[in-house]
Amino acid sequence: MGLYVIYFGTDKLSHWMSTGERYYRKYKKNFKKFNDKEKAFKEAINYGIFLDRFILGGISSGVFSYADLEANFQGLLFNRNFCEAGEKNNIITLVDGKCAGSCQ
Repeated sequence: MGLYVIYFGTDKLSHWMSTGERYYRKYKKNFKKFNDKEKAFKEAINYGIFLDRFILGGISSGVFSYADLEANFQGLLFNRNFCEAGEKNNIITLVDGKCAGSCQ
């Protein structure tokens, strides 16, 4: 698939949306546990490395894919920016208790 000048496999969309959302859930769980964004990110990334090394990549295809890890991480960032109210760069924010889009 091509997007502007970047070509990538369509499976990267699945990594971005589905696995990226899993990363985000891990990030949120670990942020609640440690109250530290950096540690929460590291835990989510380590979870993803484990998934790709042993579950999604290593066992099923025998391939450890840095491209998959990058798509997963970008999905984490997308979900974080989409879902976390109160951050200045969110795609969706709360205004008077209601969701509002912000295009920048």
